Amino acid sequence: VAGRGDARLGVERSSLHGRVRAGQALLDHRLVVQPHVGISSHSIDGMTGLGARPARPTAALPSPGTRQTGLRPGLDLQFDTRDERLQATSGVLLQATWAQYVSLDATPLRFDQAEIDAYGYLPLGGPHRLAVRLSGMTTQSRGDAPVPIYMLPRLGGEQVPGLARGQFVGNDRLISSLLYRFPLKR
Repeated sequence: VAGRGDARLGVERSSLHGRVRAGQALLDHRLVVQPHVGISSHSIDGMTGLGARPARPTAALPSPGTRQTGLRPGLDLQFDTRDERLQATSGVLLQATWAQYVSLDATPLRFDQAEIDAYGYLPLGGPHRLAVRLSGMTTQSRGDAPVPIYMLPRLGGEQVPGLARGQFVGNDRLISSLLYRFPLKR
């Protein structure tokens, strides 16, 4: 996790996630509704850069040896009008996920996370097309305990090529992109 100047914090953690979901496809498989329940466990193995803590942290800064386990019930929705699943040239894909984290430990940690992803494809003629993406994620605490920094949305190289891995962390994340796509070989 990186911040401004000397406010860098390195968190070494081990995580285990499991999720079970069941769903129903509607409207000729264009709409999919999937309730789910998951469990996640995090163990903080070590930290670096502890000398530069912010004066008023907006997220919980863990201590080495911290363990956090909780349930994550939620709901996934997907609406798909793309002409093809892998190499779409037209249509829209909308995905929404909501989950609530409920701590199974003694800590009173409880928060909601919602994520919306929208992908649009506009044909330009032949195999040429524009691909538009808009993605947003928000975290809302439902109690007095702050959300641990390692459970907040990250913005980095995984989402935006060229950024460092996990470069920015915060309660909310918004990403957009516009790509011109064409096949080099069929």
